[in-house]
Amino acid sequence: VFDEVNRDQCFVKLDITADIEAFIDQLVQFDAVISSSLHGAVAAHAYGIPARLISVSSRPLGDGFKYIDYLSTIGLEVQQVKACDSPASIKRAADDAQLPRAVPNLKALLDTCPFIYPAVATALHTKILAEYRLSGTSRR
Repeated sequence: VFDEVNRDQCFVKLDITADIEAFIDQLVQFDAVISSSLHGAVAAHAYGIPARLISVSSRPLGDGFKYIDYLSTIGLEVQQVKACDSPASIKRAADDAQLPRAVPNLKALLDTCPFIYPAVATALHTKILAEYRLSGTSRR
């Protein structure tokens, strides 16, 4: 389905397993994100980009608890992951992308991360805040 959508070039497929800085540099260029991975939606929301969780196959497997849990913590209505089986349904999902209503305390979150140096946490927090403030500019 994504390959069909990519033909009309209104969507770009990002690899969340790519180099983190390259991924974030690409991510912050977009007006909205549709993602089949929870990590993709979380990353988009962290940078102030509306996101919508979708499924393009039988994945995600399981009962969807992690998606429901995440949506409930950010103040969004708990909804099922949108099943997308055509380019049109993917485009409709993009129109449904939302921002969190509850903004997490990013500094507190980074401060509790057990595997990050304090200087790195501070730098990340500063970059995230700067990107969040600029979230309305120069996006696709």
